[in-house]
Amino acid sequence: MAWQVTFARDCEYQLPAYNREDVNKLFGLSFGLFAVHKNSARFGWRWNPGNERIELLAYCYIDGKRNWNERLAFPVVAQIRIGETVECRLGIHANGFYYFTVRDTDGKSLGMHLTDKLPDLPRYGLTHSLYFGGALPAPHDMHVTMSKL
Repeated sequence: MAWQVTFARDCEYQLPAYNREDVNKLFGLSFGLFAVHKNSARFGWRWNPGNERIELLAYCYIDGKRNWNERLAFPVVAQIRIGETVECRLGIHANGFYYFTVRDTDGKSLGMHLTDKLPDLPRYGLTHSLYFGGALPAPHDMHVTMSKL
């Protein structure tokens, strides 16, 4: 799956401290029925007001376990500026792991993440699209331009 993505200025937001690490979803896929919390891979995103960047995250469930670290933080694939257009690519490598890549419009790599090895996955599933997720709804309208590649 590959999308060209641009976040508008209105994607900047402020949340209470206890929700600042919440992850919004950009796009992804899950394997099996109702398996988004069992076997899935999605690009996550959130606004980081500290460095004024959008963080693009690898947000996965592998055999029912989230891919976060001991601090409950998901891997940051890349950090981009508001208005910057990037290519986000998500796939399954032949060796059996999810890969996430982010490139600029000139093809320069901005970041990459590889997951742990995947279990055997069902051969059916769903694709998932953009939404503001976490414990709170979006604090205001936000605009993300997405074009399938």
